Order: sequence, then C-alpha cells, then structure tokens
Amino acid sequence: MTEEIYKENILKENKRPKNNHKIIKPSHEGEHNNHVCGDIINFQLRINKNIIQAVGWTGKGCALCIGCASILSEEIKNKSINEVQKLEFSNLENLIKVHVPESRSECIKTPLFALKNSLKIKKGK
Repeated sequence: MTEEIYKENILKENKRPKNNHKIIKPSHEGEHNNHVCGDIINFQLRINKNIIQAVGWTGKGCALCIGCASILSEEIKNKSINEVQKLEFSNLENLIKVHVPESRSECIKTPLFALKNSLKIKKGK
C-alpha cells in the first residue's frame, strides 16, 4: 500500500523535478546531507539586491525529499532573502500539501536546510 505521504503532487515532482540543475554563476551555494537515510541536496542561488533571481538544485533522495526540493525551488524564485529565511518546517508541509510524520520529517527538512545553508555561503567571484 502506498503511504499517504506519497500523494500525486509529490510523485509528479519526483518524476519531473523543477530547477533540478546547476545554475550559471551562482552567488550562493549550500548543501545538506541527511545521514540517517542518505538524502543529499545542494542548492545554488543567484541573488541580486537581496532578491533570489535564479535557483537550481542537485541531489539524490527519496521521492519526498526530491519532491520537496522541487516545490521549494519554485516557491523561492523572486523572493527576498528575508522571506526565505523565515521558512520553517510547518511552511513546507503547507507547500507540499502533505502532512509528514515525525519519522519522515528529515526528508523534507533536508532541502530546507540546504537552502538555508546556501544563504550563508557566498561564492567567490
């Protein structure tokens, strides 16, 4: 039986993830590795005047992790750094339209942590 967390939108995003590529000339980059299950996500951002102008990500993981990274990458386009820094776990569940049990919460936290790490790490010119 398919778990309730694998709803149609997650499966669709996992099959054809959006922004799943490296971007040209990122200004920021960050990664997070979930050591429990092996999910790993790397976000690249191009930020200009505190606005995210371009986003790309790469990684591997379960359908929930990949689906969340895809949905999150679409959500943050053209948002300010301040808006993105305010994102929390509860926001993710609303974005992906799935209630995630505690046992699988790290699957959707991995993309969020990678994104937040990318805001901290500015790439050299």
